[in-house]
Amino acid sequence: MSYPLSLIRTLSVAGIVAALWATPPVLHAQSDTDVSEKNRALITELMRVSGGDQVGQIMSQYFVQSFTQAVAANDPNTDPKVFSIIEEEVNALITEEIEEKQVMVDLIAPIYVKHLTDEDLQNTLDFYKTETGKKFIEVMPLITQESMQVGNAWGQSLAPRIQQRVMDRLKAEGLEPK
Repeated sequence: MSYPLSLIRTLSVAGIVAALWATPPVLHAQSDTDVSEKNRALITELMRVSGGDQVGQIMSQYFVQSFTQAVAANDPNTDPKVFSIIEEEVNALITEEIEEKQVMVDLIAPIYVKHLTDEDLQNTLDFYKTETGKKFIEVMPLITQESMQVGNAWGQSLAPRIQQRVMDRLKAEGLEPK
């Protein structure tokens, strides 16, 4: 079955948007920070213990949602098999990149090493293995989600006040927008 060019364009645009959201500004940038095998092992274990290895699942869900929404918006009568294929292929690629190629470790290890010593990494890993550390890991996504909601609401409440202050200042400076 062949799909219209508009569907292909929609997938391309959705892919670009998703990639821009999920990709660090400089992918595989040269780093002045050397990552030793010990660093890499500690960081890999830290990611596993703290749930950081689940980033792939989160990214997959985001990409699948972005692509399927874009496709559905483009053509509400899209064959459901298209959505299944999108999900299967996104999940396969993310799994290859994160689990098999260890791309996330390669990308973030220099950042960890830049800011943390081996002792810091080991102490953090030891903490995460305690009951308190395990609880912290368990509730951190909830804390982060709720904090983002509160921060978002606060930001929205500030928007009209910011707009008013900027408009008042522009008016006072004789720079009123036309």
